Amino acid sequence: MFEWNDDYSVGIEEIDVQHKHLIGIGAELMEMVKHNSNEDLYDDVIDAVERMKDYTVYHFATEERLMEQAGFEGLEAHKDEHERFIAKLDEVDLSDLDVNQTEFIMDILNFISKWIFKHIIGADFEYRDALSAVVRESAQ
Repeated sequence: MFEWNDDYSVGIEEIDVQHKHLIGIGAELMEMVKHNSNEDLYDDVIDAVERMKDYTVYHFATEERLMEQAGFEGLEAHKDEHERFIAKLDEVDLSDLDVNQTEFIMDILNFISKWIFKHIIGADFEYRDALSAVVRESAQ
């Protein structure tokens, strides 16, 4: 569910590294479910969800900065998609975690995995060429 595949690469190392990190946080949550032996995972799950939120904000800022530098026409639509994802993460009712931890974790994992992979191979692939040119130019 949360494994990097080179098919997800946008061809920009900084962005690919960040995508891998986000996928890694999802993999941590998945491991919690796999190895849960009825122990209380509340603090670990809260920590992982908060790290996901924080890193996502950082990652989105990086993408948006590069899109702005590239003069990417789809910047505003991309920003809107980013804002909706952050809003959805902010809406997660962490009090539900106390009721059924495994179900809560699986629900959030399903949401995050569908969004991340759909976003990477959909919206992020739209900016690949424009941003790759800017990154190449700035490296020279």
